[in-house]
Amino acid sequence: MTTGTDATRTIKAAIRRRAQRTELRTARTTVVDTVILTRDFTRLTLRTDDLGDYHPEPADAFKLMLPIDDGARTDHPRRGDDGLPRWPEGATQPVLRALTVRHFDPARGLLTVDVARHQTGPLMSWLATVRPGDAVDLAGMRAEWHLPQEIRDVILMVDGSGLPGAAGIVERLPDHVTVIVYVIDCPRDDLVLIPAHPRLSVIRVGAAHDIGHQTPRAVRAQRRVQVWIAAETGDVRVLRSVVTRRWHVPGDDILARAYWTSGRSSTDVDATNLVRYQHAIAGGADVHDPVLAENIDLDT
Repeated sequence: MTTGTDATRTIKAAIRRRAQRTELRTARTTVVDTVILTRDFTRLTLRTDDLGDYHPEPADAFKLMLPIDDGARTDHPRRGDDGLPRWPEGATQPVLRALTVRHFDPARGLLTVDVARHQTGPLMSWLATVRPGDAVDLAGMRAEWHLPQEIRDVILMVDGSGLPGAAGIVERLPDHVTVIVYVIDCPRDDLVLIPAHPRLSVIRVGAAHDIGHQTPRAVRAQRRVQVWIAAETGDVRVLRSVVTRRWHVPGDDILARAYWTSGRSSTDVDATNLVRYQHAIAGGADVHDPVLAENIDLDT
């Protein structure tokens, strides 16, 4: 792997810069429709007048604010002096669930999201009963992607939770960029979410550690590659280890996100991570630094 990369021209540096200049966005939305895409995915379309100046980048993330009581409107958070979102005193905090922007049409105010369905949880309960015209609010956006001009080889590693983000990334990649998508433990039918690209390879694997048994051509040729990881926490730890220790990809060219944690609810994980952020910020850390987010996600 090439060394001596300018750290200011990397995915992590660009995401940090974007986060530092981006205000916390909140939006009141109404449901337009839901469409079953595959056995495991539903496409949710929302309409809002509150994102007129939003310019989406691939894999942008936000929190859907599910009301505690059916039909209730939710209070919106504001960013505190420490950079963390806070709810007004006395407000009931909604149930938060992270999702990925798939498309946004600013002219019509339409936000499209592909939701990975699983067996239980607040988001699944809401999705099962929601109807066109129902109200739901969101807060975001968190940058999850940037492609430096120098990058010609991209590697994406995802499970079902990261598949919508990977699809958005592939869709926006220039034709000259080679991209490999490793998909972990996903039915073949779900791969229809990934759009066509002239230099795309999709590789299904049964488990994260299976990726460690193969080395992409670009890595063997010691070309600079950019790696994006979005999956379950334990799998992300395995994959980041493969990428850094076996493939020797510099950390600045990697973005690793834990999208869920086996055996724990997202609410529990968010509460734990909030305390970690507070401690880190009190010690002088930058809340916008993706390295901090990565370390907190993976508890390193």
